Order: sequence, then C-alpha cells, then structure tokens
Amino acid sequence: MSKTEDLEMESDEMMKKETHDNGTPAPKNTQYWVVLILVIIIMFMFLILVFFTILQFIQYGNLTEEQTLLMNDVSNLSSLLEHIEKIVADLTLRQDDLIYQQEILSTKQSRVSFKLERLDSELELERNITDRLSTDLENVKQGTRPLSNDIQRISGAVGKLADGIQKAHGPSTPLCETHWVHYGLSCYYKSWKAESWEDARKDCKYNMSDLVVINGEDEMNFLYHFSEQEVTWIGLAEERGIWKWVDDTSYEMTPTHWQYGGPYPWPASDLKKKDECAYLLKEHSWSHDKCSHKFMYICENKRILL
Repeated sequence: MSKTEDLEMESDEMMKKETHDNGTPAPKNTQYWVVLILVIIIMFMFLILVFFTILQFIQYGNLTEEQTLLMNDVSNLSSLLEHIEKIVADLTLRQDDLIYQQEILSTKQSRVSFKLERLDSELELERNITDRLSTDLENVKQGTRPLSNDIQRISGAVGKLADGIQKAHGPSTPLCETHWVHYGLSCYYKSWKAESWEDARKDCKYNMSDLVVINGEDEMNFLYHFSEQEVTWIGLAEERGIWKWVDDTSYEMTPTHWQYGGPYPWPASDLKKKDECAYLLKEHSWSHDKCSHKFMYICENKRILL
C-alpha cells in the first residue's frame, strides 16, 4: 500500500478509538474540524481578496491608461483651442482690414459717382452745344446753297459774256485749249479712256488742272450733259471716313447729289482706308466705289478773268 492509504487507515482507527460507544465524537475532534473549516474559509476569502485586488490593479492600470489618453486629448484640445484663437484673431484683423478697405472703396465710389455726374452734365452741355452748332451749320448750309447757286449762275453769265467777247475778237485768243469745253469760269475735259481715280487725277494735273469740283446745281446740270451720261470720276474722295474735295472746297457747304441721299455707310474698319471715291452716274446723281476701279473722268481748269 501507499503511504497515503496507510495514513488514512491510521486516522480511521484513531477516530474509532476516540469515539464513544454511542457514536458521539470526542470534543477535541470537534475543535479540530471547526478550525479546519475556519482555515478553509479564511483561505477562500484570502483568495477572493487576492482576486479582487488583482482585478482592482487591472482596472487601475486601465484607468491610468485612459487617464493618460484623456490627458493627451486635453493637451490636443488645448493646442487646437489655441490654434482656433489665433485663427479668430487673424480673422478679426482681416475683418477690420476689409472694413477699412470697404470704407476706402465707398469713398472712391462716391468720388467716381460725383465725377460721372459731372461728366454727364458736361456731356449734356456738349450735346446741347453740338445740337446748336448743327442747327447753325444747317442754317448756314441753307443760306449758302442759294448763294452758291447764285455764284454759279453769275459764273455762267460771266462765262457766256467771256464767250461773247472771245467770239467778237475772233478765234485768235481761245479761252480753253483744244478738246476742252468752256463753261462759267472753267474749262472742262472729258477723258476718252478709263483710269483709276489716282491715275485720272495725275493725268488732270499733267494738263494743269484737277478732277472736277461741283459747286452748284447749274454746274451739275452742265456736267450731266457734258459727261454724255457716262460714269465718270469727279474730284471727291473719302479720307478716314470724311469726304473731301480735291481743292479743299467745303463738302458741307456745297450741294450734294448722292443717289440714295448720302454715301453708303461702311464698317468702321473701312474708314481708315482712303479707298472710296465718288463718280457721276447717268441718273444725274453721284455714287462711290473703290478708287482702284477704272472709269472715265472729267478734268476742270479754273480760269481767272482779269
């Protein structure tokens, strides 16, 4: 047998000896079991205490870790709060700067509005002056056109008188060269070949004359018949959107005979080109075309009678 079994048998025998005949255990044995039970209870409670202590330590460790995390979060939040405070301060400065800039812009806007109002007033004044000048110019035109016609009639009469004087003195002192026709105080020549406007003017200047300038209704009627109702260049050309006669006679002060009441309105980009010239039509009117086109032309040599 093993030693354990031997001890158990000896223990049983001792228990039997210490037991009374009626089976009641002896008092010493009762105390032993009570002490044993108390020791077991104490050990069990100690184990429970150790378990709870360990559990508390574990929870304390977790709490410490959580506290550390919370402290880190608090530190991060503090840094974030400081950053936000800096941003708020910067935004406040920017807001103040924007308010200042807005005040400056408001002041400038007020000045610009004042200048615009003054410019509007000046523009309105200039418009009124322009309207008055246009009215005065139209009145001058209406007054000078009859005068121009009267001058043309006087010139025609003087021309007829000169023709009469020339006929009285005989053909020895002709008023105009050969192939030239006399009318009023000028001699006129109609080309027999077509040229561009520039070449036509060069040919007229070569013959001590220039392209014809039409000063009145009588001269227009004469040229209508003299041109034999052919398309012929005249001494009127456009320069930067302004029509000018070759001898600088005022375009505004002389009567015009445009086919449709005025020259064609070209785009503004074409106004910089001096490439539009006027010509006579067989319909007793004017029109204009590219100066490079080739038409017949009429030269005028103005005579001064002494």
